[in-house]
Amino acid sequence: MYMRNTIFLHSEIPSRMRPVLSVKLRQVRGIVSAVVEEKKVTVYYVGQLDLRALNLFIRAFEEKYGRKKEQKDDDMDVATYRREAIISVGGFIAMNILRKVNPEFYGSILLFRRLFTLYIARRYIKNGIMGLVKDHQANADTLTATAVAASVLAGKPESSLTLLALSNGAEMMTEYAAEKARRQISGLLKLDQRDVWLVENGHERKVPVESLKRGDLIAVHLGEKICVDGSVVSGNAAG
Repeated sequence: MYMRNTIFLHSEIPSRMRPVLSVKLRQVRGIVSAVVEEKKVTVYYVGQLDLRALNLFIRAFEEKYGRKKEQKDDDMDVATYRREAIISVGGFIAMNILRKVNPEFYGSILLFRRLFTLYIARRYIKNGIMGLVKDHQANADTLTATAVAASVLAGKPESSLTLLALSNGAEMMTEYAAEKARRQISGLLKLDQRDVWLVENGHERKVPVESLKRGDLIAVHLGEKICVDGSVVSGNAAG
């Protein structure tokens, strides 16, 4: 019979770190599955388990990677990258229209154009500088920030808006793919099958998974998860 223990967290575990914690917990002897949610961890285990040590391990992970809901996450999501890309493209188009329609006014707002471009490039400038300070070497953001600085100093800040739009668009697609992969991995690792089909005397009946004991025979139908350890007696499956 599987036993269950739920630990409620004080802070939220970021979605990208939930599969990591789940995998780490499954490596603990006796734990057969772990479900990591925003502020809750549920483990299914057999035999004796040091719950105090388990709690300390999860708290340490929470302390390192967890975040309060009211705190702003430093990582940008897909929506943020998309917004930044749209602002960059919109600003580039607006500046070029203004230059053709009213060249005098366009030239008089050079300071505003520079500040606007620097605002869009703020993340690249920050990451580029941090790369030089911490890693003592230039990275991709350092090169992007250098290109932006050169265009601003040359008096043509909007020329770098196209580069920023492409960079934000690429980051948006990368983050989207990563988030999709994290959701799929979380779905594979998550054990949310609460009931199973117990086979007795040739008949199936649905019972809670916690009520199973060694030697029971269960049936797994299409679309269901195999949520217990055991040996396959018969049947076919496709991955």
